[in-house]
Amino acid sequence: MSLITETDRFSDDAWDLLLAAQDRSRGWGHRDMDVEHLFQAMVEERPAERCWRTLQLDPRVFAAPLEAFCADQPRDGEDTLYLGSALDTLLNQADLLARRWGEPLIDVPQLLLALAEDPRIGEPLCRAEGLGAAELIRRLRPAMAPPRSSGISVKQGDPPQLSGSARSGATALRQQAPLPVSRRRTAVAAPSRPVRPAVAEPWDDLSAPDPGGDAPQPAMPRLNGGNGAAHSPGRESAETLSAPAGGSTTATPTMSDSRGEADAGPLEQEPAALERFCRDLTALAAAGDLDPVMGRDQEIRRVIQVLSRRGRNNPVLIGPAGVGKTAIAHGLAQRIATAEVPEALRGIRLLALDPGSLIAGAKYRGQFEERLRQLLEEFADAEGRAVLFIDDLRTVLASDRSSSDAGSLLKPALARGELRCIAATSAADYRHTVERDPALERRFQQIVVREPSQDDCLDILRGLKERYELHHGVVITDQALGAAIRLASRYISDRCLPDKAIDLIDEAAAQLRMDVSSKPSVVEAAERELRRVELALLAAEQSPQAERVRLQQERNAAAENRRRLSERWQQERAALAELRALQRSEEEVRHRVAEADRIGDLEEAARLQYDSLRQLERRRAVLEEALHDAQDRGEALLREQVEEADVADVVGRWTGIPVQRLLASERRKLLELHQRLAERVLGQDEAVEAVAAAIRRARAGMKDVRRPVGSFLFLGPTGVGKT
Repeated sequence: MSLITETDRFSDDAWDLLLAAQDRSRGWGHRDMDVEHLFQAMVEERPAERCWRTLQLDPRVFAAPLEAFCADQPRDGEDTLYLGSALDTLLNQADLLARRWGEPLIDVPQLLLALAEDPRIGEPLCRAEGLGAAELIRRLRPAMAPPRSSGISVKQGDPPQLSGSARSGATALRQQAPLPVSRRRTAVAAPSRPVRPAVAEPWDDLSAPDPGGDAPQPAMPRLNGGNGAAHSPGRESAETLSAPAGGSTTATPTMSDSRGEADAGPLEQEPAALERFCRDLTALAAAGDLDPVMGRDQEIRRVIQVLSRRGRNNPVLIGPAGVGKTAIAHGLAQRIATAEVPEALRGIRLLALDPGSLIAGAKYRGQFEERLRQLLEEFADAEGRAVLFIDDLRTVLASDRSSSDAGSLLKPALARGELRCIAATSAADYRHTVERDPALERRFQQIVVREPSQDDCLDILRGLKERYELHHGVVITDQALGAAIRLASRYISDRCLPDKAIDLIDEAAAQLRMDVSSKPSVVEAAERELRRVELALLAAEQSPQAERVRLQQERNAAAENRRRLSERWQQERAALAELRALQRSEEEVRHRVAEADRIGDLEEAARLQYDSLRQLERRRAVLEEALHDAQDRGEALLREQVEEADVADVVGRWTGIPVQRLLASERRKLLELHQRLAERVLGQDEAVEAVAAAIRRARAGMKDVRRPVGSFLFLGPTGVGKT
């Protein structure tokens, strides 16, 4: 029996796609509903949008090849629709994937993965877009790996069973009354038509014998569904065909038989816990998806040193939020990807734990521990070639119900050396989660990560500047970087460098990008002036001729001014767009240079660096110089540079402090503090001088950092001006 008769095996989205595929096969006038119709439905219908977004691929690239393929298929005017053998095989493969992955229903990801192995049309088109089986399963695996203990029980050879509550939720939409099944007359095949292979099950219980004595061809009835309902008990399943007199029937292989004969492909393997619950930072670093790490060489070397130890080789990064603990792990991953580590660490994988996927759905006691145990077993099987990075240690150890159990699982693995782990946490969380368990504390080696100095922070921002320029399409000046560090240190005291300085630069660049995308105020003013003059000209129909002539001249001048400003605006927008394109091209060429250096292709690296990159840099320099000259002359309508004033404006919005005060130099404010206070407080020179001197001493660093700037006691009778 074909799988398509078991409608309760499909999710709502998967059944909607089959309904859409049926409509497309009938629209083309084809006799068989096959893989190409399902592929078209997945490209054009909403149920598959989430998978395409996960793959980061525009499905419209498949539209033209599918259209051409469908147009080449033979058309038939018959009303009866049959299930193609390729689609039947694809559905069986998708069902096998669902069983292997422990899912109760066949869903869109399983259909897409099975489509990638279809030799008829799916595999050629997917491979043309670089979506082989391994790449598809790597990208779609998170969407195909739900919790295995969510009410599902799987036995060998049986479909996954749902518990009562899970079954009621999964079939909530399937209890609606279906559309009535339309009984179509089964067409009689022409004598010259060959016998249909028996891989497609009949869909109608009415069949007419072939005049030539052949077996009746299995017909496919209309798939019924309404409002996205995937299945309802009212659906009529296929009935066993009676062999006509003088005919012969071919036994259709059952689903279990076809699965038993299928070869185990790469997509049918059990998903690894390392890939379900972790992100491969070394792979991301090799692909250039991680931001560069600057100013943390000492901490990265310390982590490498601890990892290279024989015992207690599990570093824990301790520091306040925002100092760059995660960036240290990213820097280590980049060094591993470029082989800039000792021999003992070359070729290892640095895997960042995803606490959300590890904890999500673990509603029953023991599920979280079971997942963690499976993860630790796979790390043990890796035999030291994988290192776990836990970004926030409290997400694993601070759960009220599982803290002790998680610790008891981690301690033996760490003690036996089966797991090498890099953890990151704050000092308070470390005391709360690790120090209270002395046995667990002995497994970790502390590495304190302190807030970087302003000079180190400037190096960090310079390393990140190109990424933010590329993202926002603007130019960030060194003055803006210095202002971000200085103003963040002075006025934002509840956060740490470099995080708060990076946020200032990011928001200032976003604000400038928004301003550049909007119409300049001078262009809007010119348009308003033109509308005003046109309205005045319409209202002056009864005015003297001289007045109308004057208004007409004003209108012509306003129109010319609007046209000139609009042209300048469009030219500057085009120049900025070209500048952004050059920035993206430079980033891509630099990544290719790094890749060529990594694989040892020095000739290609030299060609890219001294030919392609130099040309892009020269063109970019010419554009930037032209824009700077226009700004110096005061003719530019748009700005592409993030400057100190932009950063100060962001700080002013965050803190409520006037921007003018932020831009004043610290030295001038301190020197003029006595005079400014004396202007507001008259006749109290001694008190004013004492306050000003205390503030100057504090700014000069001549005070105890653990004490306040000063404590003053103003004495005097009522009314003399103490307040």
